[in-house]
Amino acid sequence: MKQEDLLERVIIVPWNGYVNRLQAWASASILAERLGAELKVAWETEQVAPAPASTLFSHALMERLFVSVDDVTQQLGQAHTAMPRYLTVDQDQGIAFLAGHDRGEQHFMNELHQVLKATPDVTTLVIVAGGKFHLPHETDFTAKRKHFYNEIAWHPDINDRLTAAQSTDPSYLGVHIRQTDRCREAPTSRAIERAVQALAELSGVTDVFLAGDTAGARQQWCDRLTRLGFSIWMSDAGSFNREESASARDAIVDWLLLGRSEAIIYSAQSSFGQEAAVMTTRPELCRGLQANWTVRGFRDAKRISRSAVKAATGRRSSEQ
Repeated sequence: MKQEDLLERVIIVPWNGYVNRLQAWASASILAERLGAELKVAWETEQVAPAPASTLFSHALMERLFVSVDDVTQQLGQAHTAMPRYLTVDQDQGIAFLAGHDRGEQHFMNELHQVLKATPDVTTLVIVAGGKFHLPHETDFTAKRKHFYNEIAWHPDINDRLTAAQSTDPSYLGVHIRQTDRCREAPTSRAIERAVQALAELSGVTDVFLAGDTAGARQQWCDRLTRLGFSIWMSDAGSFNREESASARDAIVDWLLLGRSEAIIYSAQSSFGQEAAVMTTRPELCRGLQANWTVRGFRDAKRISRSAVKAATGRRSSEQ
C-alpha cells in the first residue's frame, strides 16, 4: 500500500461561479478516486453563486455526497476562511488543507503529492477551490471531467427544462456570447461570425443554440446569425443577474445545452465555455476565441482615455 492510499477522505469546498465550482468538484472527484479516498462536497453560497445546492442537484446526490460547511469548520477547528493561505498540514489532527488563492491550486499539486506520500498521519484533505487541478501524471483529465459532468444528478426542474428546451433536431452547434466581464479579451464580433461560419462548413450543421450572459447579447446575436442564414434557438432563461439565485438554473440549463451540441464557439477566457466544450460531441471542432494584441491594446487605450475624461470632469465639477 502506498502512503497516500492511507488518505480516507477528500472534502471539496467549491468556490467562485457555478462552472468554476463544477471544475473544482470534478477535479476533486478525480483526485479522490486516484487516491482511493471518499469524496465529500461542502457547498457554500457567495455573492456570485447565491443558489443553494438544493436548487441545483438531486436530493439523492446531496444525501450521498454533501456535508455542511459547519462540518468542515469542525474538522479544521476554525472557518476555512481563517486558515493560512496555500498548503497547510496539521499532523496532530490528521488534516491537510489547500486553498491556492492567487496562485491557484495547480501550483501546489506536486507539493501536495509529496506531502501525502510522506505524511501517513494525514487522513483528511480539505480543498477550497474554484477551477481545475490535478495530481502529477494524471491521464485523460479532460475525458474524466466529461464523464463526471455527464454523471451529475441534477434537480428535476433542470432536467425538465432541458427536455423542454432541446431542439427537435438532435444536431446543432452552440455559440456562447460573454459580454458582462473580461471585455478586454473578448473576441470581436467579426471573429465570432467567421468562426461560426467556418464551424458550420466543417460540420454541415446550421442549427445554432445561442447562449449569452445578457438578454441584449442574446437578441443582438440572434439577429446577426439569422441574417447570416442560421436557424437560431435559445432557452427560456429569464434571469441574467449572477447575484440572484434564480439565475443559477438558467445558467446551468444553458451550459448543459451547449455541452450537448456538436461543437461550440466561445470566449477562450470563459470557464463556462471551456467546460461546455469538453462535453460536446466533437470537442476537437470547438474553438475558443480571444481578441488579438492589437485589439486589446486599442481597448486599453480607450479605457485609459475614458478614465482620464472622467477624472477631468470630476475635477471641474468640484471646482465649480
